[in-house]
Amino acid sequence: MQNTDDKNRNPGMRLRSFFLSSRSNIFLCYLMTLSVMLCPVALLFAILFAETQNEEFQAHYHYLRTTIALLVIGSLTGCLLIVLGASLSSLLIFAGLAFAGAALVLTVLRCSHGLICTTRGLTLRNHRTYFI
Repeated sequence: MQNTDDKNRNPGMRLRSFFLSSRSNIFLCYLMTLSVMLCPVALLFAILFAETQNEEFQAHYHYLRTTIALLVIGSLTGCLLIVLGASLSSLLIFAGLAFAGAALVLTVLRCSHGLICTTRGLTLRNHRTYFI
């Protein structure tokens, strides 16, 4: 026998509660950024929830956006150097690999730092930096 309150609830409320600005949402965004394939979803969440009243959450969402921007810019620049190096010089290929690798390493370090701060409930030291 079901509770009458369960019948009267809006089924969309359960889904909507998942898409709220919270520590679990921030944690999920960092994990999606680490997976690289789900970066667009993490970026969408970081843009949608950027205007929250909680300053700590705003800092994390800003940090996520800059992390994803660094990943995209670094990867695209590295790929461009690799493509140019295919016809010009092998030195450009190595430079492109180094650039893309540095972007990936920086992304992993930033996401790890964000995950640690989120898990421990700490605020980010300087969320406007492009380094760690």
